[in-house]
Amino acid sequence: MRPLGIILGLIPAFHVAARPNHGDYSRSVYDKTPYHTTAAEMFKRQQSLNPLASFISSIFQPEPTVQPETTVQPETTVQPTTVQTQQPSPPPASPPASTTTPPSPPTQSCHGTNHYYWTSYSVQIGIPYGGAQDCDATYHALESATTSITNWQCVEKDGDIQLWFNAFANDGAEINSALESRYPSVAGGFNCPDI
Repeated sequence: MRPLGIILGLIPAFHVAARPNHGDYSRSVYDKTPYHTTAAEMFKRQQSLNPLASFISSIFQPEPTVQPETTVQPETTVQPTTVQTQQPSPPPASPPASTTTPPSPPTQSCHGTNHYYWTSYSVQIGIPYGGAQDCDATYHALESATTSITNWQCVEKDGDIQLWFNAFANDGAEINSALESRYPSVAGGFNCPDI
């Protein structure tokens, strides 16, 4: 059945001339046969049937741009009328009563995971991140207290300090002491597990 469709597709389209029944017109609707149609007219017909072809032609034939006309409005001046009235001065405003409580001291959260030979620590400190110099000073304090800090990471997390590091197992007390010396304002000190 497929070869029949191909053969039918190769047969050229025939022109059917329609003649009115009333005899008002003596010629067909089309004055020309399809063989007299120019290539440009056939291309236009193909574009109307093929959306891809019309898209491609729209790319190569951009629509002209129209610049909007600007109109200048003449300025009108209005003379203000002034009326002098004396207003009573308002009483001085008293400052609002401050009921703010002092900020709570920074907090910390320390978790450790024991890997037999070493412990991995994750420490969140509620103090604003101080940058590379603060991180370096904290690293040196921990290293001098334990001599075993590896996999050191000091980053900003939600504006505060986040530490990740590894240390020898059972160095929790030394880590807490070093962190308390660096961040003495942390409420209740540090609680890194001694595992």
